[in-house]
Formats: sequence, structure tokens, C-alpha cells
Amino acid sequence: MLSLGSVRLIISLITNFLAYFLVATIAGSFKAWVVCALGDETPERMGFLTLNPLAHADPIGFFFLIIFGFGWGKHIFINPYNITGRFRTLKLLVAYLSDVFAYFVIATVSLVVLIVSFGPTVFGNLVKAQFVQAYPQSSSYAIALALIFVAAIYLSTLLAALSFIISGFSYLSIVFSDRLNNAGKYKDVLFLLIPMLLIFFFIAPLRVFVFWGIYRVGFIVAKFLGVA
Repeated sequence: MLSLGSVRLIISLITNFLAYFLVATIAGSFKAWVVCALGDETPERMGFLTLNPLAHADPIGFFFLIIFGFGWGKHIFINPYNITGRFRTLKLLVAYLSDVFAYFVIATVSLVVLIVSFGPTVFGNLVKAQFVQAYPQSSSYAIALALIFVAAIYLSTLLAALSFIISGFSYLSIVFSDRLNNAGKYKDVLFLLIPMLLIFFFIAPLRVFVFWGIYRVGFIVAKFLGVA
């Protein structure tokens, strides 16, 4: 017979898996669509312009999801030389950071759904264990869906901060490619070291900042809907 702890672990894994496929699929396909719309068909040729979850699930990211509770989808490749024309710099910025926007929207929509379904008290119960205890009158089906949205909020928030650093650095490396080329033999080291340092020092505050933004938007929507 399964213990209560085992049941909670199984529920947590299932909700994390469903949230992962939801977030990775929407963000990946959206970025692929944006990149293709801006002139680079590389994501479409690589099979990312689809809502098939298996096309966006990254094996290593999925492994991390099982072990550490968070994971990432496949990297959407961009050939910056296919994006040309007027406002090329702006187009590149939109292409590289489109998944950050998608993560923010996914988290915000998930929060709004929770607010509408459970009321403004949901702001203080965005933890899986607390959620179950805070709404004992809700059906198991409603709680199960809610836990998926809770997992989606936290996963999207983390991936938005992570992608902002990695994709932002990729964008800057294209814009300032001439200066980076002058680094000579140190170029490859810089491309590896700088993102790692940025993630180490800025991932935590960026995640807090993204979550604060989602919280504020959710609160505004809640007031507009008359539930806060």
C-alpha cells in the first residue's frame, strides 16, 4: 500500500510532467513561428513548427525534470543571417526573446485561471502542498488541474529568467560579433564562461523579478474581474 508521501511524490511528478509538456510545447512552437515569420525557416525545417509535445521535449531537460523538478525544452535554432531587411536588429531581438515572452504569458494566464477558479486567496497558496490543504472543498479534478497550473507558473518563471540570459547573450553576440571576433582564441572560452557567470549571479534575482511581474499582472486582472 502506498504511503501518503509516495502518493504526493507521484502526484508531483505527474503534474510536473504535464506542466513541462505544456510549457515546452507552447513556448517552443511560438518561438519557431516568430522566427519563421521574421524570415528564418530553420525551425520549420527542423520540425519545431508544431504543437506535437514530443518535438519539443529535450531528453536532458526531461531528465533534469525527473531528478530536480525542473527542465527545459529543445533549443530552437536561429540562423541570424536569414533575418534581414529594415529594423534587422529589432527583428533579431524579437526572435531571440520570443520564448521569454511566451513563458511570461503562460505563467500569467495560468495565474489568472487560478484566480478566477479559486479567488484572490490563491496568491498565498502557490505551493502544491498548501494548495491541497487550502481548498479541501474543491473536487479532486479541480485540484489536479490547479496543481498543473501551479507547476506551469514556477517552471515558466524559471525558464523565462534562464532564457532571457542565454538568448539575450546570443542576441548580443550577434549584434557585437565584430568585437567578439577580435577576442581571437579566447572567443570560445568567452562564449562558454560569460553565460555561466550570468546565470550564476543573475538567475535568482531575475526569477524573482519575473514572478513579481506575473504577480502584478495577475492582481490587476483579478481587480478587473472583480475577484480581488
